[in-house]
Amino acid sequence: MIGARILVMVCVRIAVVVIAILLPVELSSVDLCAQPAPQGNVAIQVTTFAGALIHGAQIGIGSGPSDIQIVAKTDGNGKASFDIAPGNYVLSVTTSAFEPWTREIDVRSGASQIVHATLELTTYGDPMIFSGVDDIPLHEPEPAFIPAQPLLNFGPLPIRSAKRRW
Repeated sequence: MIGARILVMVCVRIAVVVIAILLPVELSSVDLCAQPAPQGNVAIQVTTFAGALIHGAQIGIGSGPSDIQIVAKTDGNGKASFDIAPGNYVLSVTTSAFEPWTREIDVRSGASQIVHATLELTTYGDPMIFSGVDDIPLHEPEPAFIPAQPLLNFGPLPIRSAKRRW
């Protein structure tokens, strides 16, 4: 009976030692707090076709064209940068006097990418709204002044014959 008791105590101690050794190893291999994937960085340079830098352009990003959220504005060098979770996005650039610019981008975990946006001048402007147009009297345009005779008369101009010398 004493031998069995000693045997049980030895087995329990061995089991405690084995658990104490294996438990930290197993816990470290199991990720109890899932780490988020590292974000990707997107840097954008906004210019005109002539190469002029565009300051204050609004940079938007979203999962689709109807889901665009403004995330940054370009600085004095026409640049903006932001971090975002990996995935496929629609990147947009808008500013007054220029056509909107959009591109699809693929942001990868931990990677940086540079996007160059070249904007075109808009071919249309904001609509003009006139108030009280009906109150303005309309007049017929006056005819342009066309004198009956030339104002200055220099007479006939002399024509010189060009003589060639060889």
